[in-house]
Amino acid sequence: MEIKKEIRDYIRALTVNCYEDGALQLKKVLDVLKLSYFEGSFDDDTISGVLMKNKETNAYEIIVNDKHSLKRKRFTAAHEIGHYISFLKNSYSKEWLENNGCFEDHVFFRKDSDQSRAETEANEIAAELLMPKNVISQFFYEGKTIEEISQIFVVSAEAVSVRLITLGFLKATW
Repeated sequence: MEIKKEIRDYIRALTVNCYEDGALQLKKVLDVLKLSYFEGSFDDDTISGVLMKNKETNAYEIIVNDKHSLKRKRFTAAHEIGHYISFLKNSYSKEWLENNGCFEDHVFFRKDSDQSRAETEANEIAAELLMPKNVISQFFYEGKTIEEISQIFVVSAEAVSVRLITLGFLKATW
């Protein structure tokens, strides 16, 4: 799925001055969007994160699984930001958030669910936030390894591989 132009433009404007040494500074993005971020434990170990509306303040908050690695937490936070951006731009997450007030994201979500477009879009937004197309393309053409790119962006090697495959730089082997 290709990110809608309106969302891609919004991401570019949102993230101006939000990168340091190549890595997205999530706190800056959260601050601009006025989103709160928390880490916490979940009874269900498969939950990686939640975007939910606080019933008292009506503001949206992100909660990520505190048991996950730093790189996983970063992707989860960016994924939840993706749902929020989708909501703001009247895209796939809007109706779900309006009706349910939250998105509960599991490590493995069901692709046949009614949320699948919203989940795919949130993943694409997260990938663009954390590994902007123009920057990852430059690193690829410079000959940087997946592990080097992973370290620069502070994401997993798997996330880099999926991003490069999605952008057509690598061929999937699965």
